[in-house]
Amino acid sequence: NRLGNISFNKQEKEKAQEYFKLAVNSQSSDKSFQYQKNVAKAQSAIHNRSAEASYQQGLEAFERGDNEAAANLFGKAFELSASGYVNRQQFKDSRDHAKANVLSQEGEKLFADQKYIEALAKFQQAKDTSPEEFKAFFKRNIALSQAEVYNSEGIKLFNAGKHTEATEKFKLAITTLPSRE
Repeated sequence: NRLGNISFNKQEKEKAQEYFKLAVNSQSSDKSFQYQKNVAKAQSAIHNRSAEASYQQGLEAFERGDNEAAANLFGKAFELSASGYVNRQQFKDSRDHAKANVLSQEGEKLFADQKYIEALAKFQQAKDTSPEEFKAFFKRNIALSQAEVYNSEGIKLFNAGKHTEATEKFKLAITTLPSRE
């Protein structure tokens, strides 16, 4: 157990884990419980270190603009991190933000292709997935997509000679447009 503590303090987590396991197998049940706690502590530290490595790789992918890879790596960091780990929520928020970016990019492509209803659905998914501080950005895209849907419906109605109904759709498009703030 002493060698396990020394290795643990030297950041040699795998070595510490092995020493702690040896201590568990060679001691009485009273000591064994303490040693089992040490094994768990070392395993947790190993997982957290792996989580931090995955998170760093996720940041690199995010900086490259590879949101899908970033989301996967941030998700891996979240899954590896131990419950109660100080950065666990940050891993989850980063994963959710990267996933929301992927959905938003898909929505922007659909919007550019004038597939406004599909774009609207992607932007809604992005907003629902995103951490709270990014929801306003996605709400703006949702409003813009909805305005385009109303405008498209208005054009169809206008071309069909239904001018009153078209006017109502155009008014809805105008009121739905996000402000320029």
